[in-house]
Amino acid sequence: MENWLWNRKTKGLINYGFSEKGCTKITADVYVENIGSTKILDKFMIPIKDFYNNEDKCMDRRYEVLKEDWIK
Repeated sequence: MENWLWNRKTKGLINYGFSEKGCTKITADVYVENIGSTKILDKFMIPIKDFYNNEDKCMDRRYEVLKEDWIK
């Protein structure tokens, strides 16, 4: 899938979470070596921390975005 489409889908999901579901914060965890996903999340969210995911036995990165920052 083209990057522009992933960008559009990610933005749409975030908008949906805030406007339709009433979320005040949205988070996402991604495998740090998944460069495509980290590049997309870097555009829309703030990286919070890297951590070892015991369940998947890999390093993940947590991202978040707050509604108050998104709506601006």
